[in-house]
Amino acid sequence: MFRSMLLRGASIGALSLAASSVLAQEALPAIDIAAETRDARQGAASRERPGSSQYGAGLGGRFTGYAVDQKTAAMVGKTNTPILQTPTAIQVVTRQTIDDQQSTSVLNSVVANISGMSITGSQFYDRFVIRGFDVGRNSYRNGLRVVDTTNLETANLQSIEVLKGPAAMLYGRIEPGGLVNRVPKRPLFEPYYSIQEQAGSFGYTKTSFDATGPLNAEKTLAYRFNGAYLNTESHRDFVERENIFLAPTLTWRPNEQITLNIDGEYQNLKFTSDAYNSIPAIGRRPANVPIYRNYAEPSLTLVQPNRQERLFIGYDATVNLTDAWKVVSRFTYWNQDFFENDTINRGFNASSGNITRSQYFIPNGSQRTLSSNLDLQGRFTTGPLEHEVLLGADYYQGSYSRVGWYAPSPAVPAINVWNPAYSNGAISAFYAQKQNNFDLFKESWKGVYGQDQISLLDDKIHLLLGGRWDSAIYSSGFDSNSRGQAELAFKTIQSSQFSPRLGLVIQPLSWLSLYSNYSQSFGVSNGVAENGSALPPQKAHQFEGGVKSELLDGRLTASAAYYAITKTNVLTAVVGTIFSRPIGEAESNGLEVDVQGRVSDNWSLIANYSFTKARVTKDNTASGGSGNTNNRLPNVPLHAGNVWLKYEADGELRGLSVAGGVNVVGERKGDLGNTFELPAYALLNGMASYSMTPASMPWVKLLTLQVNVNNILDTTHYIGATNRLSSVPGAPRSFLVSLRAEF
Repeated sequence: MFRSMLLRGASIGALSLAASSVLAQEALPAIDIAAETRDARQGAASRERPGSSQYGAGLGGRFTGYAVDQKTAAMVGKTNTPILQTPTAIQVVTRQTIDDQQSTSVLNSVVANISGMSITGSQFYDRFVIRGFDVGRNSYRNGLRVVDTTNLETANLQSIEVLKGPAAMLYGRIEPGGLVNRVPKRPLFEPYYSIQEQAGSFGYTKTSFDATGPLNAEKTLAYRFNGAYLNTESHRDFVERENIFLAPTLTWRPNEQITLNIDGEYQNLKFTSDAYNSIPAIGRRPANVPIYRNYAEPSLTLVQPNRQERLFIGYDATVNLTDAWKVVSRFTYWNQDFFENDTINRGFNASSGNITRSQYFIPNGSQRTLSSNLDLQGRFTTGPLEHEVLLGADYYQGSYSRVGWYAPSPAVPAINVWNPAYSNGAISAFYAQKQNNFDLFKESWKGVYGQDQISLLDDKIHLLLGGRWDSAIYSSGFDSNSRGQAELAFKTIQSSQFSPRLGLVIQPLSWLSLYSNYSQSFGVSNGVAENGSALPPQKAHQFEGGVKSELLDGRLTASAAYYAITKTNVLTAVVGTIFSRPIGEAESNGLEVDVQGRVSDNWSLIANYSFTKARVTKDNTASGGSGNTNNRLPNVPLHAGNVWLKYEADGELRGLSVAGGVNVVGERKGDLGNTFELPAYALLNGMASYSMTPASMPWVKLLTLQVNVNNILDTTHYIGATNRLSSVPGAPRSFLVSLRAEF
């Protein structure tokens, strides 16, 4: 039969990456792109801190701990202001965290390690939920937006930043929960090379490499080249993935004033998906069937799997005009051509157990985005006030073309949830009854923004005043006959808005700050209504207050925040179609606590907790009734928490590291109608690694062997749901072994 079925009885697990640099090594100099503009009055936040080994760079320039320099981590804030003095919640997943937990995707890296985050059930594209709101099919790379990405790679990342709450003032049209930003590795001016091999449950194999060094004797030009090849099946039937990823980058630094980074990425991904054909609900829970069961039609999906080919080109340039002023320019071009072929659950009869299905087929799809921004950053003094200002402008445009067709039931025959019988050959009726689907949209926006962070009373008070003006155009067209008809059906919405941002930080002690903020958000375009018209953008506002601290000489950071977000023009998908429908208004109120860093020379910690009450407050779809009013938003746990504790041995056992933790996720509603729930779960995970410098191989600086076991207790759990027709089960117990050599 099919290869994936052979793995039904196997123990498996979460996919990950590797390594633990625990031997004392001489740090290689990393390139610091941002100028140190506040060092004169922020000496306590400088990179090198006595006793704070996590701020030193390990092999390959990666941070060697879980806490990050307060200054360099705040890239998502677009200034050099330390996180402790920033009136927003910013959390960071370091390279060390990714390595220790062997996280092979951005999605896995951030969800467990940062409070207030979860994922949706529709994981065809990587999608995050932050503070109760789905951020949509987009993420950020080096501060610029990219969209519709699947299997976001970690091979070339130095860290992952999460900026919580409405960020429209800095980033334009964005969902109010926050954003995820990937920070790429940068070239080093000293040679470094590494190669890593990983193998694990369900035939998982991954080979990755990293090479960097200077390109000229003057050491003004350096390169870095990261790459990876992955091939794996899954604990789910008919789910496979093959990925090729290449990421070259160059850095030119002719003097202390100018730094230019030029980045490229190429990704070729082939995969089958279980996002829309997983386990349906019976009553208040997903059906009690084996978690490996998949209701896709393998005679179609395995023969012609989904394919995505992506090309990314970008640059960022920093010019230090003076010690106090600099200009930063960024640009990205993102091109993606794709082929999609998926079976979708369309209906379910709980009495008979029959699932009706359709097949969605896109032989020709493409998407292109262009994004750029220009910032002027500087500081000056007026009397007793110190100002750190940001003035900027940005531009974004995107186009999307999807030419395909779908075949409804009975072209794809029904299947029984208890006793599925798959077709073993081509389904002629499927091709005979196909219906055309021509779907196009374009969007663009331009914005100008400015903010001033005013510091007074010997840096104990910081007041942030900011605002942004946006002008946006969104057009969409849909037709079932031809592309030309879809273009003629184009409907356009033009909109503009001013988005203010206010913040206050009180810092009574150098290691402690209290903050609050108010911000408004001009959100992303909402998509296409059932009549083919473009829906108006969502809008939101947030109130937030919290406390931040930097303990143990900066080795440990801790924060707590309370927030209240209100969002309008919230959407829900129209089941069985590509269209959406506005439901009205939603609110999210919550409490978040995050702690990360080094507790002592031997112990490191990541811990977080979130309480998230996200619900519908107005439902415009109801006719004479309340509809979904007061229902909880789907895939958002009321309570969630995570603890990860790591021990690094010294003495005769130096080089040995062990770590373990538990990830707890509360019960979640599976759909907007709250007709069923995904049960709560707790996952126990563990890691052991040993690093050494082998005497017999003097050319190897460090050799690391690592074993990760995830879901040690083999707990059945569900990571998310699309609707009542598809709940996606998480992986059972799994193993991942890694061997990395660094030169």
